[in-house]
Amino acid sequence: MLEAQNYGILTCSVFIIKFITQVMGAFNWIIQNEVISRFYSITDDDCVLNLNKLHEALLQEEKKDTGSSIYCGYTYDDKAQPKRDKKSKW
Repeated sequence: MLEAQNYGILTCSVFIIKFITQVMGAFNWIIQNEVISRFYSITDDDCVLNLNKLHEALLQEEKKDTGSSIYCGYTYDDKAQPKRDKKSKW
């Protein structure tokens, strides 16, 4: 991180390597455990998934039948608010 201090450049390579390792680990687990499914989803613990919309999006991609085996995407809603229970520590 000396480069970041000297030049103001933020390097994300450590994050990217950890993310790729996490994704590849998930695929490895799927293969080793012979999990059979039409769709697989890999996300992080600080993400929220709308499973209905995710399923609809994957079905639309499946209809296109482009031959692609991996679909990556995201949406971000800056107006979205987390739903919190004030009684819960989480």
